[in-house]
Amino acid sequence: MFWLPLILTGNTVSGCGLFVKDPEITVRDTVLTSLTLSTLTLAVTLAIMNRNLIGVKIKKLTFSVFYLDGEDWKYLTCGSQEDLAIKTGANEITIPVSVDNMKLMSALVFILAQGTITVRVKGEAVLDILGFSPKIPFVHITAIPLKLP
Repeated sequence: MFWLPLILTGNTVSGCGLFVKDPEITVRDTVLTSLTLSTLTLAVTLAIMNRNLIGVKIKKLTFSVFYLDGEDWKYLTCGSQEDLAIKTGANEITIPVSVDNMKLMSALVFILAQGTITVRVKGEAVLDILGFSPKIPFVHITAIPLKLP
């Protein structure tokens, strides 16, 4: 009888348990929303599936965006959100990110001239479950056409 609360608590916090499962986080889309001589703006849309019977809270969600330059991934920008309430079922969050650095933009001129840019979004969400903070990593690679809507 002594072990039952420990087992339930351990399973609940681990994300593999009977009560609280880690939400599934995937990058649904990364699109170009704005392109000027000084700024490139992307919208990163995350799909979050919460299969629990109750909502969960994401304490902090952070990610970095890299672009493919030949065979190397180069840092482009980052984004974050805090204190996200995730309801049961499917959720979607769109986070805009911008690159305002002229030096970095000049490095992208050749890639922009090709008409597409391959980006990798890599990040993690830190949950807040009963005082514990499990981390859920996510990564996504996509080619973005550089035509504005």
